[in-house]
Amino acid sequence: MQIKDNFKLALLVFLREKRKVIYFGVILLFVILSLSLFVYRFNTNKMMEYSIENNIGFNTLAFFPKILNENVSEVTKEELNEMIESDIIDIKNLEHVVDVYRSGYYDFVAISDFKNDFLDGTLTLIRGNENTLPDIVAGRSFNSDEVGVAICPVHFYPNFEPRQIKKEYVINGYDLINKSFNITYGISDENTEGYTKTFKIVGLYDSSKRFNDNGTCYISGKDITEIVNNEKFATNKNNPMVNSGIPVLYAIVDDKENINDVKAQMEEMNFFDVKIASVIDTEMVDTIYMSFISVFVIILISVIIIIPAYTKWRLKSEERNIGILRVCGYTEKDVCIVYVLKILMQYIILYCIGLLIFVCVFVFLKENVQTFINFDYMLGGLKINFGAILFSILINVCLPVLIMIPYLRKLSKLTIVNLIGEND
Repeated sequence: MQIKDNFKLALLVFLREKRKVIYFGVILLFVILSLSLFVYRFNTNKMMEYSIENNIGFNTLAFFPKILNENVSEVTKEELNEMIESDIIDIKNLEHVVDVYRSGYYDFVAISDFKNDFLDGTLTLIRGNENTLPDIVAGRSFNSDEVGVAICPVHFYPNFEPRQIKKEYVINGYDLINKSFNITYGISDENTEGYTKTFKIVGLYDSSKRFNDNGTCYISGKDITEIVNNEKFATNKNNPMVNSGIPVLYAIVDDKENINDVKAQMEEMNFFDVKIASVIDTEMVDTIYMSFISVFVIILISVIIIIPAYTKWRLKSEERNIGILRVCGYTEKDVCIVYVLKILMQYIILYCIGLLIFVCVFVFLKENVQTFINFDYMLGGLKINFGAILFSILINVCLPVLIMIPYLRKLSKLTIVNLIGEND
């Protein structure tokens, strides 16, 4: 018997079978759950990759200057600053170190003139140079000697709550290249107008690749130093105790593979309490992984037990039909193939329906639910990956069919008398 004949007969058996809404509903539920699980796992891995591998904190060493190992009670503020600046120069001269700065000189939050009826104009400005800037997707980069330039996100959202994105108010960064904006800062009782500084947007970057907010722009170290110093002068000049302590210093290393070597060199130079600024939260990673495994095992066990058990029960009611096929001359092999094809068609059709439902819900959530909109921008797009579809097919289509084949072979080998009954 040719395969096309088996297929036609399997299709006929499938079409004549009475539908069981609850059974089909259970299969659809497993399809949607498995797709949700694997899509969640894929996007979670993507989020962890961006937040860990591309986070500059994992390339940064925090440490105290060498003066902390000595008695500083008789050291003047000017002498202390000179010693700290000397330490900064020493660290900058180490191989693989691409930037060194004091605490408080890495980022700054300011109000820009992007403010309108929908956005409050809040920006986070981060120090950067030719070695620490993200990949440029349009325009150009800048070097450590430039001032008054900025690199901003492709999807630009200057707002105090940049994770609460309203899609219709996101600014297209391509429209801003080579255009300038102003920031205002350092407002105090004595300086009610504060300071104003102008930046020209010379380039764009994908904020999701750095796991940054969509309101985060990069400026030079010279600019961030000027802004922070002005801010401190404006808001703290009446407090003589400000800046009298020993600051934490930070050194950015060019690659994570070199960070332990640089750390060892700094400790040999008697720098105090050298630590990596950001570390992996292994407990969180383990929790996410165990949650995934737990749900996956539940779905897998359910698929292995529930679906084949119900299918066997359904096939038990098909014994008479199988016997009639045997009487009509179909071999045991033909009968087995026909019912394998019938079950396979059933699962494929139900899987396609489940996939369609999942895609529709997924797209709706991305477009309309705030949490999904936020993560969509954070990750450069929530995606349904091919691996999620493949694994869910293996679980919801291939696995049940493979489990059923031995039972079908056993059923098809029963005698015609056992299948139809002695009195028939």
